[in-house]
Amino acid sequence: MNYTSSEVLRKTNVQLDSYCSGHQKQLFNEAPGSMFPPELMDELIATCGDPVYRNYLTKLKTIFDEKTAKSQVDIFLYASVLSEYIQNGRMSIGNVAHDLTKEQVEAHIRYICKCMKNNPKFRVFLIRDTINIGMVRKYHPSLFLDEKSVSIENSQKSLNESYHISMDSGVVALFERYMADIEKQSNCTMVTPEELERYL
Repeated sequence: MNYTSSEVLRKTNVQLDSYCSGHQKQLFNEAPGSMFPPELMDELIATCGDPVYRNYLTKLKTIFDEKTAKSQVDIFLYASVLSEYIQNGRMSIGNVAHDLTKEQVEAHIRYICKCMKNNPKFRVFLIRDTINIGMVRKYHPSLFLDEKSVSIENSQKSLNESYHISMDSGVVALFERYMADIEKQSNCTMVTPEELERYL
């Protein structure tokens, strides 16, 4: 797999291309940096001082609304990480750290629920790790798998420190099997919008 920096990712639109894919699987070992409501994206864009990052956020807003929300998407979330995010609002978007307010976090989760209601192919899975908190996900990276590539981010390290991507078909197939195995685990459960909203 090839290492890449956040600057290169933004210049080449690699992350944006992945969010445009018709079939995506996203495993977050961090707060889910995906599917923010348009109003929240507008707030982030309006307060952004970096023109390059502002442009990235503008593109991301459009892609979430026009592509990702209508695609076949499986989002895998660790229950303990989701709970932490709802409590502290800490979030990374395009490898840039943000501290969201309680209201912004709630709007984010409710928007994911709305996407689930509007699109039956938009599914959320919870990996229930709260009994043995921290141990299940201790060494697992975040994974982003689309039809042509796989990206790995080690969220246990600092921002921009560990992001790798591969478009090798054999590597992509390997991670497709890995994600399928995670989905089969007894502690991994597909949730309804109402069940996800219950975490708020």
